Amino acid sequence: MTDPITLTFAGAYAVAVVALLVWLQAIPTELRQYCYPLLGLVLLAAVTNTASGFAVGALSVGEGTLDVPNLLDGAVAYGTLFGLAAYLAGVSRRKLGVAIALPVSMNLAFQGTALASGLVAILGALIVVGGFVVLCWLFAGPFMRTVQTTQADRQRLYRKFRNLLLFLIGVLIITAFTTLDVFDADVSAILVAYIDFLLRVGFAAFLFANVGVFREFGAAVAAGDTDH
Repeated sequence: MTDPITLTFAGAYAVAVVALLVWLQAIPTELRQYCYPLLGLVLLAAVTNTASGFAVGALSVGEGTLDVPNLLDGAVAYGTLFGLAAYLAGVSRRKLGVAIALPVSMNLAFQGTALASGLVAILGALIVVGGFVVLCWLFAGPFMRTVQTTQADRQRLYRKFRNLLLFLIGVLIITAFTTLDVFDADVSAILVAYIDFLLRVGFAAFLFANVGVFREFGAAVAAGDTDH
């Protein structure tokens, strides 16, 4: 059994991978290393959406179905995006670990709410919402204070990246929790998949367009110019 919506987005991701690879050739060699993580996310999404579209890795759990490729894709994508934002801020490795682990945990909790009911589902929803609040506090508070000690271009890139990331994740959470009771299953699936597409492809394009900033502060990052 195939899912035409998921397979359509798999094709869109594949086209995006090709476009980004072409774009990558125009980026100086020494800066390409900063592009690879988000390029990898788009490639991973193409693979996992293809697998999900053909129901590969779908496991029956209780009365629901766990989409393992989608679970893996979400954990890697959200962890990488928030990790990159924290990396831009120049935070310590411990704080970087928190910035990665928290969205991964939120993704696992959200997947659990789709399979559970009652108190378990409520607990999962609280983890997602509470985790998002904590992320907003971290990136607007402690991480912002850290990046304010760095170059102006780095601060601007961090603020743009952070604001867009938190906005899209917030919209994704609201959409995922509310559309199920408002729209039919296909419309809900399209909305969530579209926001996921923006998170991966949109941020990859954003980073590719601004990667030149890394030339100015890349040496400081490589030297370990982070807080402790």
